[in-house]
Amino acid sequence: MSALSILNQFWLQIFLAFILIAFRVYYGQEPAKSDSSGFSYYFNEIRSKSIMKKFKDQALIFLNPIFNKLSHSHSHSHSQSHLDHHLNLRLDNHLLNHDVTVQLFQWHHLDVANECENFLAPFGYRYAQISPPQEHILGHQWWTAYQPVSYELTSKRGTEADFDQMIKRCKAVGVGIIVDVIFNHMTAGSTNETSFGTSNSPYKKYNYPNLYSEIHFHKCRPGNDQVIQNWSSRHEIQNCELLGLADLNTANHNVQRHLKSYLKRLNSKGVSGIRVDAAKHILASELAKILSNTLMRVVQEVIFTPGEVIKPNEYMNIGRLHLFQASIDVRRMFLTDGIAHLGDPIPWGQKWGEGYLPSSHSQVFVTNWDIERQEGALRIDHDPKTYLLCQSFLLVWNYGQVDVFSGYNFTNFDDPPQRLRVHCGSYGWRCEHRHPMVIGAMRLRAASLGEPVANIATSGKQRLRFNRGSKVFVAFNNDDTSWSIDGVPIGLPTPPPGKSYSNLLTWADQQTSVAIKIDNDTGQVLLQSVNIPPRSAIGIMI
Repeated sequence: MSALSILNQFWLQIFLAFILIAFRVYYGQEPAKSDSSGFSYYFNEIRSKSIMKKFKDQALIFLNPIFNKLSHSHSHSHSQSHLDHHLNLRLDNHLLNHDVTVQLFQWHHLDVANECENFLAPFGYRYAQISPPQEHILGHQWWTAYQPVSYELTSKRGTEADFDQMIKRCKAVGVGIIVDVIFNHMTAGSTNETSFGTSNSPYKKYNYPNLYSEIHFHKCRPGNDQVIQNWSSRHEIQNCELLGLADLNTANHNVQRHLKSYLKRLNSKGVSGIRVDAAKHILASELAKILSNTLMRVVQEVIFTPGEVIKPNEYMNIGRLHLFQASIDVRRMFLTDGIAHLGDPIPWGQKWGEGYLPSSHSQVFVTNWDIERQEGALRIDHDPKTYLLCQSFLLVWNYGQVDVFSGYNFTNFDDPPQRLRVHCGSYGWRCEHRHPMVIGAMRLRAASLGEPVANIATSGKQRLRFNRGSKVFVAFNNDDTSWSIDGVPIGLPTPPPGKSYSNLLTWADQQTSVAIKIDNDTGQVLLQSVNIPPRSAIGIMI
């Protein structure tokens, strides 16, 4: 018997007892003062079963609405607790000593496995995000991966066996795999001619055997032209076709069944999380249903700039979100406006306004494969110093969790990698996630996770320094001239005898000592005549 049932019976007995007392008093009989219980006297006195039944029936008329309300409240509370638990798992806010994801764009599964073992685990990466592993259209262009044909796990980047091996090997060394999933659409292409995918599955646009037919896709307007035309229309953004890609009706039961089945399969294989491509083009309530039983990390792509009709906060109760406005703002501060704005007057984060979310729901980044292909984009192969300072800032600041992008050099928008298999430093593979400054920033982040930003100070437009609690001190010089600092407190304790503080934010794989002195009056540790070269930084920790 449940606790609620016992409670209901208890209150029913109490209520009946008071009714019976009132009945006896009404007829001029007072309770026996010698009976300490008061109630048993009247239960023993009532002989007539018919009278008792009448009282009980009348009592239940009054009590049933109360019990129903209690039961509903209990059920709602249980349901809400269930939802909160699922959301917490999808937000993945555990305070571990590392929380950084590397986006291994277009990496082969077996190369991801090698990187997990040889670099990601030893240097503190928590997750590796991979390009979509499901079957897609044929072609050399990178974007073929974003036109799924089926949910078979065979792509240009490996077979299902390769996929399984990657997950197993990465998991064995403590690195989780984040899978890029595509729920919004299938392919573009011909509706008449049959084509074949990377697993040799036949398909036509709107027709994917054993999965979907025309009834499973949105038709947002009469006629054949279903492409989004009005980007100010919520209806078009979420019901018309993105770039001519067949737009799945994600409210359809059969569509949801297949997507949930794919998620369940990924989960059973040991995947740690998903990144939902084009999430903005799916109604939030429909995406929530698809992910309702998902018990792993979820990050959503909801591209936003001020004035857009679909807001990131609509998706907050589903999982984390990539904050595109935050990415735009940080890049702008480093490229033009000045990094002093990141600390003063409003420290960079949720209070910066529209497009920002609580840190617990936020995933921040410098760039990704779409952004780096835009005109004037910040790229490590074009402006390495600004790029690395920007990436390091994200890692040592305390807003959201952080992605580090790892891609390849390209000339034209469509270009794939020069070689399918990854060779860091060769054939255009950049492997920026291995850079010493990025790794140094990750060490600083791990040492200060959960510590607040404090003691923010600026010097001109392009210089910024701050602490992370009493664990870390950093100073960024984004100016074209050197920054000399002397006598500035670093907020850290005196190093042990024979030890010194080393700069972790270096260009080369070589740390240099940072000169300090002790204030005789206060005992504070101060910087001593430290010179930060143009477009450089220092970062020290306990």
